[in-house]
Amino acid sequence: MSNDVQLTEAEEMMANKIFHQSWNDVEQLNYLPEEDRDTYEKHFSFDCFVHLLEIFKYLEEHDLYQDFIKDAKIYECVPSEDKEIDYFIRNNKSWAIILNSCRVSVYEHKRKQNDIKMAEIQQEIQNIRNEVVDEIKKKLDWVEEHLGLLKGWEDPRHNQLARESISMVEPFVLKMKTKNTGADPDRVERDSNIRSEYAKMEIEGYDHSHIRKTLAEKHGLKPSTIKSIKYSFKDMM
Repeated sequence: MSNDVQLTEAEEMMANKIFHQSWNDVEQLNYLPEEDRDTYEKHFSFDCFVHLLEIFKYLEEHDLYQDFIKDAKIYECVPSEDKEIDYFIRNNKSWAIILNSCRVSVYEHKRKQNDIKMAEIQQEIQNIRNEVVDEIKKKLDWVEEHLGLLKGWEDPRHNQLARESISMVEPFVLKMKTKNTGADPDRVERDSNIRSEYAKMEIEGYDHSHIRKTLAEKHGLKPSTIKSIKYSFKDMM
């Protein structure tokens, strides 16, 4: 075991079970020679011992061991020193595949558990929303019923309470954008020009019928529209 790894008593027991010393037998496996350990540069950037310990603990806690892993007696096959594992995995491709399979099994199980948890959270949120909707519906039904009673009794407070109810709801109601109902600048300018032309023709002595017909043809309007423009100006004065 590498000196910089600090384990609890429970983790020590797990390490003795999983990282069995039989893997240190150089007669059986191609291990990093002892004389080369101090100068050996690790292939993996992480601590292989701690990394594999976490993987195997997770597999055991969640009963994820596959039959081929059990048959391989992986409990008896992992060295306890970080550089030994690093060297071993790098030089034994078949075991690298097995160890990678363990890692994939852990990550896939975690992903599935996370998906399940997220689905539960989303369902809980939806349940809360439904409860809120049901509660609001009950209160709206209650308000509608009792406002109806006040209206039936011709109680003058009915209208006031109805207006207050609308004011409370208004900030939460989606409002559709509508066309600006203000005066069209182009139309205002057109009507102003028509009035000026109308006044000029009046001064020149033309009768109203002739003026309306002439201006209607010029601006593509009906004579009655010219009349409305003329007298709507008077109403505004």
